[in-house]
Amino acid sequence: MAPHVSEHITATAPAKQDLVGVPATGPVSGSEPRPVTGFGNRTPWFWSLLLLGTLLNVGILVLGYHLLFGTKTVEKKEDLIKVPYAADKALWAPWHSWVVQDNGRNKPFETFAKEAMRSLTGREQFEENDPVAIVVSWLMLYEPETKEGADGKSRQVNLRQANDNKINQISRAMGCDWDSYPFILCDHQELREKLYREYWERLDKDHQLTPIELHGKHIQPEVLRHSNVLKDLWNEFRMKKSQDAKAEIPLLESKAAEVARRLDMYERIRSGGEIEQGQGRDIMAGEFQIMALDRVSPSWFSLKSLRYYASLPTQSTDENALTQGMVWAAVMKSRKTSNYDLYEGTGPQPFPAADVQKVVDAFLATQQAYRSGNSEQFATATASFLKTIDEMSNQHNSYPNTATVPLEQWFNATNPFQKAWIFGLAATLVLALSVLFSSQWNTAGKVLYVVGMVLYLGSIAAAVVGFYCRISISGRPPVSNMYESIIWVAFMTAIFGLGLELVYRRGLIALAGGLVSTIAFVLADQMPTTFSPSIDPLTPVLRSNYWLIIHVLTIVSSYAALALAWGLGNFNMGLILLRPERRDLIKTLSMFSYRAIQVGVILLFAGTMLGGFWAAESWGRFWGWDPKEVWALIAFIFYMIPLHARYVGWVKDFGLAFCSVVCFAFVVMAWYGVNFILGAGLHAYGFGSGNNSWIYFFGLINLSLAVHAAARYVARSNAPVVAA
Repeated sequence: MAPHVSEHITATAPAKQDLVGVPATGPVSGSEPRPVTGFGNRTPWFWSLLLLGTLLNVGILVLGYHLLFGTKTVEKKEDLIKVPYAADKALWAPWHSWVVQDNGRNKPFETFAKEAMRSLTGREQFEENDPVAIVVSWLMLYEPETKEGADGKSRQVNLRQANDNKINQISRAMGCDWDSYPFILCDHQELREKLYREYWERLDKDHQLTPIELHGKHIQPEVLRHSNVLKDLWNEFRMKKSQDAKAEIPLLESKAAEVARRLDMYERIRSGGEIEQGQGRDIMAGEFQIMALDRVSPSWFSLKSLRYYASLPTQSTDENALTQGMVWAAVMKSRKTSNYDLYEGTGPQPFPAADVQKVVDAFLATQQAYRSGNSEQFATATASFLKTIDEMSNQHNSYPNTATVPLEQWFNATNPFQKAWIFGLAATLVLALSVLFSSQWNTAGKVLYVVGMVLYLGSIAAAVVGFYCRISISGRPPVSNMYESIIWVAFMTAIFGLGLELVYRRGLIALAGGLVSTIAFVLADQMPTTFSPSIDPLTPVLRSNYWLIIHVLTIVSSYAALALAWGLGNFNMGLILLRPERRDLIKTLSMFSYRAIQVGVILLFAGTMLGGFWAAESWGRFWGWDPKEVWALIAFIFYMIPLHARYVGWVKDFGLAFCSVVCFAFVVMAWYGVNFILGAGLHAYGFGSGNNSWIYFFGLINLSLAVHAAARYVARSNAPVVAA
């Protein structure tokens, strides 16, 4: 049996040695493979690993071909849409800082516009236009449909189906026709072809679909709005989900559902609201509420609801006709029923008709000024509109009831987490150079090491600033969704790496921590449609800062420790295969990887147990075999195997490095795969807003490299990996 692990892991790290230029002084027990000759000496372990590696390579080739060639996209480059006044930054400054209410949070309109653009187009700045200017253009160019009432007078009614011809006429006069311009994200080629073929069959059956229509990324609202294809796929999706929340949905239906949601979101935003139920009637409330009218509740009212109220008569002789007072009473009753404790002991509130009319008139004046083409007139109307909202709202409730708007605008402009990965990438490159020059150019190596560590600290500092902003804005720990968990893992990986580096000063430790941290920060920053960075209120089950801190931070921090072990494992596998004579460094990296796994497993176990206690408090049971719970347990079990095998000497340096890489796949499955592959369970509050095949592609590449490294090691040492 192999020697006990105590022979390989000492209480202190070996003296620092250079990565290159040190010759081998003898055989390395447990780390240096024994060279063999001849093809026939290769064991069944080798052939098994070679077969597995071949299968992984086939998967990489298939997925890579699909990503590189099967999803070819063509971007529209000519005849870009012209957003009125978009380049006038001073004109849009008041709109940027205007506070609106969306999804239960008071936020700058700038934040709302960026989130809307990210959801609808896949990017915050569509064609380099200010997202605020784009969203305002939707509001200003929209016209509600008019309908002749029983008294013969024309009055506005807010219907979902807008008067398309009138809107298009106004938009084309402004040179900004959004309905006929492709901007709604739809990059699934089969769906695009079906939608465009249906669209052109109604208009021109001889039309040949263009490359942009077949392979573009965005699609026009007018193609989607009256599409029976989209409607049927969307209904099929909803029916299957209503029958079984865990039902397996075909990709075409899933993509159609995403596009349908985007279209619905665009329709709600441009019309200024959505539907709220009140006494069985459809009452307007809304997406991005703008005005405080309720003296009790902090929930505001949307622009659409205000226009709807203004369109209703104050009194009517028709018993079936709705009046302002009737609709207002229904809304207040509905609010009191759903939140009785808040309204207990409060009296009835009269409808503030005059205040509502003032805001609606100010908006209509702003709309008219926008369409005039005169920027000065629009700026004046904007100031009057925002001032009117402020004055009228403050008469009814605390408005805007947030002190973090300047901080949030600074956070939006600065993007500290983007700075974190930029600093981290620079630190990784400089530290890599310091390792390479450490023996051949000692002074340069030391200087580069110091510069690299300064950049490393800069990455951590940028992340600290980012977390301070998110915590101050949200009022909770920053680990409530997939995006926040990724940036926390990136941060804690850098912290764990820094701690080990300060103790042992090996260079490679900081290099591994910086590289893994940078990869995580880049994933979070560059995939906004997959990992939404929006700061949203907590779902009811998560509304406990106590459990968020002790459970979620604990278990997500375990992912960081295991991610560091994954990075060290990759480094050590390469070192063992390419520079096996570096036995002291190999042993040291093995020790660091082993310690990181120990820390990660302890945190993973503690986090899982704490999650059970939280589940008992929230759902009345400690353990329910939910997919998230099951995969957390699987990850824990698979990490316990190499820990025990290392302790008894069954797994040595290469085997531990190999296990560090392979076992991390189970963490990725528990962390990311449950949300995006399975997409089911009580932990739905952790789900992201999309999926990305590139993550699977690079995951397969890493596993393939590990398997091929193991096959090469086995071929050279004539021993199985588990005894390596």
